[in-house]
Amino acid sequence: MWTPKPETEQETTVLEQWTRVGATGDDAVARRTLDRAEGVLMGVLGYDSAAAFMELVVTARDAGLRLTAISGALLDVASGHDGTTGAHDVVRERWGRLLPGRSGSLTEAGAPG
Repeated sequence: MWTPKPETEQETTVLEQWTRVGATGDDAVARRTLDRAEGVLMGVLGYDSAAAFMELVVTARDAGLRLTAISGALLDVASGHDGTTGAHDVVRERWGRLLPGRSGSLTEAGAPG
């Protein structure tokens, strides 16, 4: 299985920051959002957790958006609650055709429920 690796110093820094995210306040919410978004990609793309994480990091970097924005938008689109932000547009363009949850729930898309 192909696993994306951090290609830039920025991607490496993001990876290091997210592995240190604590379990309090906003960090915990962000971590849960990221974990669920990883779960969606694991389900639809067959990636492991590290590959799903790097897919999110690369997508956010390429779009010039925050990782939390892409993760949250992925959960929205996968659960059929499409938004109108740039992050939602990126998610629909990149993964929309793969998300069976667009007509159902996140559980159907393979994310932990």
